[in-house]
Amino acid sequence: HVYLHLVDNSTGHNFLSVRSKGLSDVRLQNLTRDELLKVVDSRVREVGGCLACFSIGHSSERLPPIPKDPIYKKRMWEYLPSVSEVGRNVLRLWKAREALWNAAQRAERALKVRYSLAMWTREDQWWFGRILNPTSLLQNKDASQTVWSRDCKTWEGINDKVVILGREAARVMLTAYTSYWSLQPALESHHAELYLKKLAMAKGLVLKELPFARIPGADAML
Repeated sequence: HVYLHLVDNSTGHNFLSVRSKGLSDVRLQNLTRDELLKVVDSRVREVGGCLACFSIGHSSERLPPIPKDPIYKKRMWEYLPSVSEVGRNVLRLWKAREALWNAAQRAERALKVRYSLAMWTREDQWWFGRILNPTSLLQNKDASQTVWSRDCKTWEGINDKVVILGREAARVMLTAYTSYWSLQPALESHHAELYLKKLAMAKGLVLKELPFARIPGADAML
C-alpha cells in the first residue's frame, strides 16, 4: 500500500538554495489533480502496489505558535522552528507524515489487517535499483521495534531520506510531529536527524543501518 501527500503551493524555503533552481517534471506539468492521480495510481499498479491514499494540499501545513518553554530552544537549534522557515518545514513534513500514518491505521482497522513494516521516503528520491527483500528484515526477532536507515550522511543521527520501520517503530517514528509538542523527553538536538535518533532511543527502539546497495536511492532534481 502506498500513502502519498503532496503540496501544490508551498510557502516554505529549501534548506539548500540550489534546490530552488530545480525544474518541474515536464510529464507532470499542468496536470489536473485527477489526471495526476491517474498517473500515480497507474505507476503504482504497474509494480504490483495499491495507492491507498492520495492527497494534495493547496498550501503548506499550518502550524501553531511554538511554545515559550526553554526546551523548544534546544530542539533542532540549528534551524529553530520558532524563527526559521527551514525548521518549520521539518515540522510540516512530520505533520503530513503523521496524517498518512493515521490514514494507514484507519485502513488497518477497515481491512482487519496489521502492517508488519512501513517505509517513508521523500518525493525527490531517484532509485538506482530495487530495495532489499523486506522478508529478510522480518526474520529479525526484534523486527517490530527496529528502525532501518541508510548508513551514510547520518550527521550523528538518522539519515531520514528513506527509513524502514517495524510496526512498533512506525508507531513511534511516524508520530514525531506529536512528540515535538511534548516537554518530555527533552530530545535536545541541533537538527532533525539527531532529533529522530534521540526519539527512537528514548522509546527503546533498535537502530540499524543498511548499505546503499540495499536502499539504492538518492536525492535528485531536474
